[in-house]
Amino acid sequence: MNYCARILTSIVFCLQMFNSICHADENTIHLPQEINQISSTNADAAEIRTTVETPEQYQSKSKNQVGVDLSQAHYFGETQNSNQSDNYSRLGLDITLSGNRGRFETRANLLGQADFAKDGETYYGAPEAYVTRKSENSSLTLGRQIREWSRLDDSFGLGLWQPLLRWDYLDPKPEGLTGLFYDRKLSQTLKFTAFGSYVFLPDQGPDFKLKNGQFESANRWFVEPQSDLLLSFVNASNAPLRFDLHRPSEREVIFRPSFAFGLGYRQDKTDAFWSQLNYAYKPQNQFHLGVDCANCVNIDSQGGLEIMAHVYPTVVQHHIITWENGFDTPDDQVWLSLTGDFPESSKLHDDLESPLWSRFIGGTAFEHNASDWFHTPLWIKFSYTQSENLHRQWSRGQFSDDEVTSSLDPYNFQKAAAAGMRWVLSQKGAQKLEFRNRYTYTFPDRGGWLSAHLYWQRRNLVWSLGMDVLGADTDTTKGLFARYRSNDRAYAGVGYVF
Repeated sequence: MNYCARILTSIVFCLQMFNSICHADENTIHLPQEINQISSTNADAAEIRTTVETPEQYQSKSKNQVGVDLSQAHYFGETQNSNQSDNYSRLGLDITLSGNRGRFETRANLLGQADFAKDGETYYGAPEAYVTRKSENSSLTLGRQIREWSRLDDSFGLGLWQPLLRWDYLDPKPEGLTGLFYDRKLSQTLKFTAFGSYVFLPDQGPDFKLKNGQFESANRWFVEPQSDLLLSFVNASNAPLRFDLHRPSEREVIFRPSFAFGLGYRQDKTDAFWSQLNYAYKPQNQFHLGVDCANCVNIDSQGGLEIMAHVYPTVVQHHIITWENGFDTPDDQVWLSLTGDFPESSKLHDDLESPLWSRFIGGTAFEHNASDWFHTPLWIKFSYTQSENLHRQWSRGQFSDDEVTSSLDPYNFQKAAAAGMRWVLSQKGAQKLEFRNRYTYTFPDRGGWLSAHLYWQRRNLVWSLGMDVLGADTDTTKGLFARYRSNDRAYAGVGYVF
């Protein structure tokens, strides 16, 4: 592998969640206010909002609530630097304001999170903020709204359609697209959706700092690049590796065109067959990276050699189309999904370019209500996804190594299967004890992730206990679970909803 490829392989791991590029001084990079104000909600709660209510249902109602939670997490693996810790105490805030009066519906969801550890970070955002005006057969929505563009995307947290909140990389949460939505009921079974915008907000990852040419972060889900590189042509000695980040302007990032169209079909009965076809032209939610290392070996102030890599993040437009079919009953859900993702050129100089792949992503899932087996509410789910590269939009430049290509892949999984369950162990009045479990296995890197969570709710108070175990049968850092295998953890928390 040439030196440029080795440098790029080193940095892409820490910048795959890259988004902290604006409003930064030369030492610290923070999320801009415009981007920080956008957060997420739980992917399981995302639902398509194209149903048009009849005038008889226009009633004045509102639902406002404030949730506060305190959690403690312990990580068992090694830290990457002195800023990171084995223990994290966090305070979370979740505010939901909603109302429905006449033909108008409003909703806003505000999130916040603060760490109490050394160099603790604060995150805040608004996953949804919109107003909707409804008529008998149509609705018009302005703002940011989470929708179900793809069940596959939501199930595996791929970030194809909607941007993701990645403060915790094992728990990505969807963020709605921002713009103008139009929904039209064409018949009892057919609905049409259109979307347009000139505002783009990308994935959010952990904040990080760039100090003396080195990346560092207090967040365990930020993977730092190596700090030196072996120069075989200089007596096999190591040279310091430093980085210079060329941040695009806010205007270059935020003001991007997007439009989308969708058709949805659903049988008008309980055991319903459904189908949806959605297309969009919009920015990719993950930043694309270009690296300049044509003349990166320099002489430092002490007369020694050092390597300076120049990193150019940019936004890439892409065409995406998803076709999904499924069948929903009170006890079973099954669906098939196929997505085509076709990125345009990044418009970077050829010497800075890195691979951009067009691909097909397919998947399926089956969920069954197995409550009759144990006489308590129990749901089990099996899902699978696989992506296949078609061709890449790049053929020249400094990078040609397969490992670099893999490192630049914006998707979490190339091929993965998952099995999970949600079991209500007991429920009496205002008390409920629930257990959730999921195991995900990725085939190319032979990685696995086991998660288990226990929740006990008593009226407005919720206690939680859980663990995450990561592993991979490989010595490399290729693959999501291999990259974060040191982040095995156990955690506990308590929350209250006012």
